[in-house]
Amino acid sequence: MSDGFTKLSNNLLTSSIWSESNSTRILWITLLAATDYTGYVAGSIPGMAQMARLTIEETKEAFSVLMAPDQYSRTKAHEGRRLIEVDGGWLIVTYEKHRAKRDPEDRRTQNRESKRRQRSKQDPKPCQHNVSQCQPMSAHTEAEAEAEAEAEATTLSAGDFENYWNSKESLPRIRSFTAARKKSLSVRIAEPDFSGHWQEIINKLAASPFCTGTNDRRWKASVDWILKNSTNYTKVLEGKYDSDTLNPTRTFEPGQNPLDKLAEQDKEKKEALLNKLEAVA
Repeated sequence: MSDGFTKLSNNLLTSSIWSESNSTRILWITLLAATDYTGYVAGSIPGMAQMARLTIEETKEAFSVLMAPDQYSRTKAHEGRRLIEVDGGWLIVTYEKHRAKRDPEDRRTQNRESKRRQRSKQDPKPCQHNVSQCQPMSAHTEAEAEAEAEAEATTLSAGDFENYWNSKESLPRIRSFTAARKKSLSVRIAEPDFSGHWQEIINKLAASPFCTGTNDRRWKASVDWILKNSTNYTKVLEGKYDSDTLNPTRTFEPGQNPLDKLAEQDKEKKEALLNKLEAVA
């Protein structure tokens, strides 16, 4: 288990999850404590039962609740599900969303305090007139610190984006963040839906079988595709390429290559269409 740290928001107390059973709430807190910085929790049901001090049956029931749709959830992605089962563990659906909101706030606070400490070390000339003439200067200084902290908090570097992208083994590796890519990234950063959810976008791409090559063309989503326009990443955020919404009726036999199955199904569709055309003729 990775050495991580998760902050709890007081919004948890008013969320729909807080109305669930004690075992579900205990497991949820355990998962938050066990997650890495991407929202991924590695483990098994027996292992999580031991960590949460629950029985196997309690743990299985709690996982069923957390992975089920929730009509009262404030997050509508994945029909309100809190967890998605992935290879080797689970992914907390809203982790990156809340982290993206939290980190800028933390950085703004830290930057604000840093700016104030820097200015407090300076030795300003004492006010030669009355106090009311000095007060606006203090307000101006504070507003300036706020603006500088805000600018620093919302900055996303190409290096940060590249490192996070390359941490996902299922995605095509970025070998060089070219000038053209940096320009595209700067355009996307100016869009709140991208700058506030860029880690969630990458996570969803990496967890999508379709976007990682399981399709009839063996196409994989590249960094150029996601930075090309706002349409592509919006589709990703809205769940268009999620495994539970894309081609839900297609099933694969154990050990069968999904691509072979897709080709087989496509061939059957073509044959059925030809038969209909022949019948009409």
